[in-house]
Amino acid sequence: MPDNWNDNEISLFDLWEVLVCRRWWIIGALVVVLLAAGAYLFLVPPVYESRSVVQLSKVAGVPVVTLEVTAMGLREGYKVGDPDRPRPYLESVSKDESGGDALVITALGQSPDEAQAYLAMVARKLLEAQEQQFGSVLQIQRAAFNRVESQLSMLKQLLAAHQVAVVADGADEALRALLVLQSAGLQASLQSLEERRAELALSLSRQSTYSASIIREPTLPVRPVRPQPVLVLLIALGLGGALGVSIALFVEFLQKARLRSAARAAEGAGGRQ
Repeated sequence: MPDNWNDNEISLFDLWEVLVCRRWWIIGALVVVLLAAGAYLFLVPPVYESRSVVQLSKVAGVPVVTLEVTAMGLREGYKVGDPDRPRPYLESVSKDESGGDALVITALGQSPDEAQAYLAMVARKLLEAQEQQFGSVLQIQRAAFNRVESQLSMLKQLLAAHQVAVVADGADEALRALLVLQSAGLQASLQSLEERRAELALSLSRQSTYSASIIREPTLPVRPVRPQPVLVLLIALGLGGALGVSIALFVEFLQKARLRSAARAAEGAGGRQ
């Protein structure tokens, strides 16, 4: 051990000498921590994560149920965040960062197949709920389109009758003028209804109206998300090294304290003699 190591001044060389002298304490602490980390990795069951992306239903460009409400329903229904849930369970529900009305859902299981199968079940139930709501909203939108179609058909028939009456022989000039005026109004209404029909037809196109679908099928995980052996071992190395150095310095401190006490006792005995 170094002879000039004291409380007032410690050089890096002195510190290195202490660590070399007490290296077996450092190695011992490191081995103990690494063995504890190995036991942890051996005893703790691995956890696997499966991930899926689900596109929500839309009618006329509007989600039948908003993304926020759907996510909240999944979190409450599957108790996301509840620490007492047994695996497998739904781990998280979030918005797809790539844009659009899609949800990213993840599930955890004790095996890759368990995590994937559980997430597939959750995604299937979500699609069933979305399909039911999609059908109801789509029926309302199609009914509106059919009403406009019916109104257009009636208006065209009425306009045709007015045009026939206008050109009929023997028609009164005042009546003919009235029919021409009414025909102009009917023509304007016809144009408005045709624009409305075009809007409804566009809203029912595949770009604006579609049912829920799975964009990304539940993945089959290859490696567990926890515990992570490399990370655990790196942490164990750091903790073991720090603990070993602390123990070595503490042992050196105790050694120095005993030597000081012995020296003072010897000085006191010499003074009394």
